[in-house]
Amino acid sequence: MQRLPFLKVTTMRKTVLFALTILAICSEAKADCLAALKPDQIKIEDNFAFEYQFLKTINQSNYAEHQANGNAGAQYLGISGDVGFSEFDKKRSEFFSHFDEKVQNRISSNYVFNGLSALGYRAYSDCIRQNAPLSAWIEDYNESQVIARVKSYAPSGYKTNLVVSVPSNPKPRPFVGAGEQQLVFNRPKGDDLLVSIQLDDEKGNPYASAVLKLGRPLHLRKVRREEVVHLPGHCGAGCQGHENGCQNTQDIDATPRFGYQFARDPKFTVVPNPPGVPGSIAHLEHKMDIGPDKLKVDFSCVADNPHGQKFVYLDVSITQFRDVIEEELPTQ
Repeated sequence: MQRLPFLKVTTMRKTVLFALTILAICSEAKADCLAALKPDQIKIEDNFAFEYQFLKTINQSNYAEHQANGNAGAQYLGISGDVGFSEFDKKRSEFFSHFDEKVQNRISSNYVFNGLSALGYRAYSDCIRQNAPLSAWIEDYNESQVIARVKSYAPSGYKTNLVVSVPSNPKPRPFVGAGEQQLVFNRPKGDDLLVSIQLDDEKGNPYASAVLKLGRPLHLRKVRREEVVHLPGHCGAGCQGHENGCQNTQDIDATPRFGYQFARDPKFTVVPNPPGVPGSIAHLEHKMDIGPDKLKVDFSCVADNPHGQKFVYLDVSITQFRDVIEEELPTQ
C-alpha cells in the first residue's frame, strides 16, 4: 500500500496544511486506474492587503483598546493576544518587511506545488468503484419483490462463495472467476430492504463485500393540528355617582404556543360572576388587535347603576393551529 504525503506550507500569518487525499492503492485495482494519480500542478494565492492595512492602524495609544476587544492583530502575526506593545510592534515590523508599501494593494504570496487535484481524486475513485471485486445493484422492484444483480470481478479461476444476509430465490451460487447472478428478494408490505452481500474465498475468508439498500416509499400529507385556548377577562364600572367610574378591567394580551398561530375566530362568552361579585353591566365594549402571533383585547364598560360597582366576566376562546407534514402509513 502506498500513501500520498501531506504538504506543509508556512506563511507569515498562518500555517496551511494541504491534506492531499490519502489513497490506498490496492492490488485488486486495475493498473489503468493508476493513470488518474498523475500529480497536477496546483497554484494557491494568499492575499495580505487587508491584514497590512489593518495592522497599520494600531499604535501604542490604541493597542490596549484593541486587545480588550480581542482584535489586536495577534491572529495575523502568530503571537499571543496578551503580549505587550513592544513585542507586537517587533512582530509587525517583521511582517511589513516582506512587502513593499508602494504596492500594498497587491500584497500576496503564491504557492505552487505538485499534488492530486479534486478532479484527479474523483477520476481515481470512479475507476476503483467501476473495477471493484464485487458490485451489486437493483434492477427492478415492486411492493412485494426486489430483483437484484450481483457481479464478481474476481481473477480467472479464483473460486469464491456468494453469501447474502437475506434469503433469495434462487439461492446464491459460487463463482469461479468473474461472473454475475440475478437474485430475487421478498419485500413484505413494501418495507425497507437491506441486504449485506459478501464474497468469501474457499477457506471462508472475506474477499469483497457490497450492500443493497431500498427504502420504503414515503407517502406524505399535510395535517392541521388545532387547539382551543380559553382566556379569562372581566370589566367592572359604576361608583361615586358615575356609571363608567372606577373602571376595573382584566384585559387580554396573549401569544400562541411556539410553532402555532392564531386563527381569526375569537369568541366572547359571558360567564357567571364569582360568588359575591355583583352584576350587571349595561354596556360592554372592547378593542381588539389580532394577528397570527398575538391577541390583545382591551375592555371598557358602563354599569347600570352609578352608585355601586358592577362586573361582567368573560371567557375569550380562540383557536391556535399549526400545519405539519407527516407520513401516511399503509393500512394493515
